[in-house]
Amino acid sequence: LPCRVKEVSWMRLSDVTILSVGSLAFSSDIRVSVVHIHRPRILADDWTLLINTTTTMDSGKYECSVNTMPKISHVVELVVEDPMDIIMQDSPYTYTLPEEDAQYPGPSAMAVISGPATHHVSSGSTIGLECRISHLSTPPTSLYWKKEGKVFTARDRPGISLESEKVPGVSTTRLFISHVTTDDSGQYSCCSDIATPDTVRLVVTRASPGSALTGHNSCSNISSTHGLPAL
Repeated sequence: LPCRVKEVSWMRLSDVTILSVGSLAFSSDIRVSVVHIHRPRILADDWTLLINTTTTMDSGKYECSVNTMPKISHVVELVVEDPMDIIMQDSPYTYTLPEEDAQYPGPSAMAVISGPATHHVSSGSTIGLECRISHLSTPPTSLYWKKEGKVFTARDRPGISLESEKVPGVSTTRLFISHVTTDDSGQYSCCSDIATPDTVRLVVTRASPGSALTGHNSCSNISSTHGLPAL
């Protein structure tokens, strides 16, 4: 985020947090830094605020200001897009087979979520679901998860991680949820634009001393004696 003036302070307006004064970063966030470039020919300096590895939580308004009376300031709005939102712009996806292909349709692709139809896990665990779509001549345009019929992304709550690999042959998506609570219980569906969805139910039970579920800690072997693995 650029700002050109003699010396400035950067502030995040959403929580009124001072991020830097001059070239000194005040934030405890190690992703935040300031690049100072002196420009004597125009009697001004560039103070560029850098935020590495941005997330959607960084979206908002940032103010570059000079400590004068009255205050001189410049506001910049940062918008960080969620990749899952971009994917969902392509869904629902419709495609009409050419007439010659429609006469000889191939086998319908199906999404398959590893493990049983109902998964049980104790609260506080970190769990993972893996979904695969096989025998693909071309990769899917969109590959995403739904919870209770609504698109489920990392923006729904902290502790959600999504991994997707859209390639010919076998496309895979993985959903990880850390520190699960009973609110995470429900129907989870794996969806794409080219395959029939698959759905499983997650049941989160309140943990009691000595009752924590155990299982495999790899999505490549997703099923366990208790259903969903506790990572």
